[in-house]
Amino acid sequence: MGGNSKLIREARNLAAARGHKLGEFRLTSISGANRENPRPCLAALCDDCGALLGIDPTAPPGVSEIWGEALEIDCQDKQAGKFLPKQFVNQWGSLLPGQTVIVTHKWGGPPSIATVVRESGPGVYQLKDAAGNHFYVGAAHIRPRNED
Repeated sequence: MGGNSKLIREARNLAAARGHKLGEFRLTSISGANRENPRPCLAALCDDCGALLGIDPTAPPGVSEIWGEALEIDCQDKQAGKFLPKQFVNQWGSLLPGQTVIVTHKWGGPPSIATVVRESGPGVYQLKDAAGNHFYVGAAHIRPRNED
């Protein structure tokens, strides 16, 4: 995973734009729903608020290589317990585990379909794609599939 310095720089810059100061990236893994076929990834936490940022250099097509709460929530807002207004964060009410959603990617590209695993924090959901890969997305980029 030594060739990921460009992704690490990009991740640090994206997190810094939201006020986060990321600690050291550590090697971890992402696995499918049944913990099958784990693949390596990198993860770091913000030193000030604990927001997670992950890098998946082998992300499937249509899934961002850089993901996590640190991309969705400003550091000072997380520290203060402030988040986006409830009507903006989740205009459809609570998204429930097992619910199918459409994910729009803020970096462009076509929307993808995923399943809600859990709400991992205010306005941030852990999702699972069709291949069983888990990733995190802010509620502003999710809508229930039956809404289209």
